[in-house]
Amino acid sequence: MSWFDWILTVMETLISDISIQKLVLVATIFLLTTLAAFMARRSGIFNLALDGTILVSACFAFLFSQLTTHWMGDKPGALSVLAGVLAGVFAGVVFTALVGWLIIYAGGNDIIVGLVANYAARHFSLVITGLAASIVSTAAISKLPVVRLAFLDGIPIIGPILGQSSILSWLTAFVPVGIYMLVNRTRLGLCLRAAGENPTALVNAGVQVSALKMKGLLISGLLASFAGIGCVLGSGVIYSSESAAPQSYGYLALVVVFAAGGRLGKSCGFALLLSILTALPAMLSTVEKMPLPLVRSLVYLAALILMLLHVFRHRHRFKMGMRKQVTQAEQKLKDEKRLKEEQKQAEKQKKLREKQEQAKAEKAEKAEKAAKPRSKTKKLTKTAPTPKAEGQPVADELEKKPVRKPRKPRVPKKPAQSEQASQDVSTSEGATNE
Repeated sequence: MSWFDWILTVMETLISDISIQKLVLVATIFLLTTLAAFMARRSGIFNLALDGTILVSACFAFLFSQLTTHWMGDKPGALSVLAGVLAGVFAGVVFTALVGWLIIYAGGNDIIVGLVANYAARHFSLVITGLAASIVSTAAISKLPVVRLAFLDGIPIIGPILGQSSILSWLTAFVPVGIYMLVNRTRLGLCLRAAGENPTALVNAGVQVSALKMKGLLISGLLASFAGIGCVLGSGVIYSSESAAPQSYGYLALVVVFAAGGRLGKSCGFALLLSILTALPAMLSTVEKMPLPLVRSLVYLAALILMLLHVFRHRHRFKMGMRKQVTQAEQKLKDEKRLKEEQKQAEKQKKLREKQEQAKAEKAEKAEKAAKPRSKTKKLTKTAPTPKAEGQPVADELEKKPVRKPRKPRVPKKPAQSEQASQDVSTSEGATNE
């Protein structure tokens, strides 16, 4: 087989109906796991035990569906599917509640508790599958009902996606909308967001943060339980130790949510991208000379690239934020300097205006002082008589005015002794005259 023929065979295998159905199933499981990791992140818990929840729910769903099928006479039906779904959901939620109690109330580390819970769930699932194989010997397995749309059967790619998908895939398509409404439009979602970002505010408001985190973790466990149910009842594959449920979904989902920065839309987009790479080994398993180990490693390489891109982008945002802060600080300093200069200039102008006003006032005072004698002379000139006719002497008019007599000078009074002396002198002079 030439390289060209081999590439054509790979392309035909990828666009076949069976491959597209496998892709839809893997995308359903991966999207549910990603939403579970998203809810755990919103509640402020690093739920590393998602793989364990998927394994526990898958093995219990398989066990109870097989027991119900055996009780009904080896005839799979809706009752066995319902029993498997209920058992899987119950087991997954109980397992998540146990992990949440160890993390929230017992004070355990998220990473250590999650890793231990995953290993314990893996070995426990092997015990449950061995118990189911010893009790039930049938090879028949129940399967979730498929929603068939007959008018889409003729379309090559859309027909297998929309016309032959299970009811779990159809419900999963609407789960992101419900999660968005729950997180952004309800009080519980806003409290969960506050519990993950600022729990101190909730404590000050009188809200129990531990109970809120447990609620968010239980919602995460519920979504992961449906993902585990889809691994068994969605595919119709017998669950055993040789063909166990796909693993590493929880780790990949956590990487996706971390790379998306905790955003719902980006998380769903990255989950669909990685689900294509995850489904490639199952889709290309029938192709000859296909390096399946290399194909299986593509999803992990893609997850690593997404994480590195997120880190680089976060650093770039941090640098841009620091530059923005520096520029804002520099602009603030420039504005302060400019304001100070404007204030100085305003003060200088104010002083100049005051000096000018003072100079004007001084000039006005000097002008008033200089104008006062001029006004007196003007008055004198107005009151002075003017000749009525030319040649008439001014002395005639002056003669008409009454002339005041000069006053006699006052003679100071002499004392009494001086008067007597003067009388004696006068008498003596009179005697001499005689």
